Amino acid sequence: MLLESVEVTDSAVRVQAHTAAGQAACPEGGCWSARIHGSYLRFPRDLSTAGRSVVVSLRVRQFVCAKDSCPRKTFACNASGVKPYRVDAQRPR
Repeated sequence: MLLESVEVTDSAVRVQAHTAAGQAACPEGGCWSARIHGSYLRFPRDLSTAGRSVVVSLRVRQFVCAKDSCPRKTFACNASGVKPYRVDAQRPR
C-alpha cells in the first residue's frame, strides 16, 4: 500500500492511499495475473483520534484472471491488513 496524502482539519483526518501491486493471485484458481481490469475505492472504518474522525480512502486494483475457465473473471488485489468488507473498529479494553 502506498500513502498518497494525509489532510488534517479541525474535525477530521483524511487519508488517501492505493494498492501498488503489479500482479496478484486469483483467490479462486490461484494463478497470477498482471492484467489490470480497473480499480475502485474502499472506505475502511477507523477509530477517531484526538477527537477527530478518521476517513480512509483506499484505491484497490482489480485484475483479470489469467485462466479463461475461471468463474471469477476479475478479482481485487488484497490490501494487507485491510478487510474487504466494512468492520467497525473497536479500542482494546
